[in-house]
Amino acid sequence: LVELFQFRLALPWFEKVVELDPNDSSTKGKLIYLYQQCGEYEKSIALAKEMLTSVNAGDTDIIEELYSVLADNYFIKGDTDTAIDWLDKIIRESKNKDLVEFTKNIRASWSSM
Repeated sequence: LVELFQFRLALPWFEKVVELDPNDSSTKGKLIYLYQQCGEYEKSIALAKEMLTSVNAGDTDIIEELYSVLADNYFIKGDTDTAIDWLDKIIRESKNKDLVEFTKNIRASWSSM
């Protein structure tokens, strides 16, 4: 269903997998994306924040992805200040120079809106 862009139809299946295995971080990550694509930003935000509490501190790629998703969700909802706060976390914490530069550009763009 996801490959056919039937995100709304895929949601219950992913939710059921998480219900059956609450530790399935791979499915949770996909569910965050599906919620976002379906306009369910609060659910996407809540699940991303939940995942942040349990992700290993050494999994910087996952942490940065979650920060990015949170920034996107808040920006789409019109909360630019909170979105920029999440971008600032990437800028402060990331060791990935390309990601930091990209994030700085996005931040500058969002700040001017």
